[in-house]
Amino acid sequence: MIDLSRMILIDQHAHSLLADFSTLDAIGFRQAFSESSSMAMLQDHVQHCLHYRHMLKQLGEFLDVRGEKAILEMRSSLGALDYAQMLFDAASIGKFIIDNGFNREAMLNLSQLSQLSGRPVYKCARIETVLEDCLRTADSFAHLRELFALGLGDQSDGRSGSRSESRSGATLDAKLVSLKTIAAYRGGIDLDTVSLSEAKDDFSAAQKQARQEKRFRIGRRPLYHFFLAQAFEIAQERSLPVQIHTGIGDRDADLRLSDPSYFRAILEAKTFAKTNFVFLHCYPFVRQAAILASLYANVYFDLSLAVTLDSAQAVNLFADALSIAPFTKILMGTDGHSVPETYWYASSSMRTGLSGALSLLIAQRFLDEEEAMDIAAHLFHKNAQTLYQFDDDN
Repeated sequence: MIDLSRMILIDQHAHSLLADFSTLDAIGFRQAFSESSSMAMLQDHVQHCLHYRHMLKQLGEFLDVRGEKAILEMRSSLGALDYAQMLFDAASIGKFIIDNGFNREAMLNLSQLSQLSGRPVYKCARIETVLEDCLRTADSFAHLRELFALGLGDQSDGRSGSRSESRSGATLDAKLVSLKTIAAYRGGIDLDTVSLSEAKDDFSAAQKQARQEKRFRIGRRPLYHFFLAQAFEIAQERSLPVQIHTGIGDRDADLRLSDPSYFRAILEAKTFAKTNFVFLHCYPFVRQAAILASLYANVYFDLSLAVTLDSAQAVNLFADALSIAPFTKILMGTDGHSVPETYWYASSSMRTGLSGALSLLIAQRFLDEEEAMDIAAHLFHKNAQTLYQFDDDN
């Protein structure tokens, strides 16, 4: 087995931490490792999932305690800052790209996350969140288009009072380096081609719904798909990759409509030929994502959540990805969120999985060790450095 334990990871897809992550009870902690919101699942079943039991075993060994109860007591007794940084150090994470559209009000803002983690944080703007916010305030369809374009370039955290200062007194603003869509949660990624007139006709009804519903979520409709296309064009103009949720995710994602293959019509459209798309998670469609990455120059993908929830199959997941896709097209994301253990366990699972896959390829004489280490370096950080425009790279 080749050793990838200390290779620096650019976490190209993650979310922020809960402000109260260090005080969670067992149910709250389990929630971070499950896509189910069922209380019965969290009380009676999540603790019996293989990935969760494996995480507890590894974390217990790291903390020198044993069992869920002892781990919860230990993590709450340690300072949040020291505990989080200890796990991020152990995960060898160098920097994060954070989608801050998830559970915004309960999470640390991006400046707070950067200070707590001790690492650079970059922003990924969630297209749906921007559109929903703009719909509530737009005076007209034309005004909505203007607000939407401005919103996708906003460097703030999306909340009032989100700007904060570093220990040196300098204002911290996360640089925007990508956009993201969760269309898989909102009717599927088989997107409709919508005309300007069709989108205009849908404006009043969409805005009425946005203003009336306290927890409005844009769903499949002409206006939504029109603005997704607008976002892809804006991303192309600004050289921003677009991350696309595919495969497993929250319980409201219909797996039948989240297969990356459904996105092929967009990939074939010359309009978006220079828009870089990054498929996220991809499980159980890893092979489909790998095939698309082998066909289209503007397609990339990661395994992220798949490597956490199906950690027992991490070697096979990486083997499937590497056997088809160019290794210059595969990225690493933890999909970490809510508690620092999610980033830590995902990093550990990715290292074990990729090491196992590369070691098998060496044994089968597809690679030698030097080539394997080069591939690992591309996946862990080189590909992200090439794709995203960070401002602190040497």
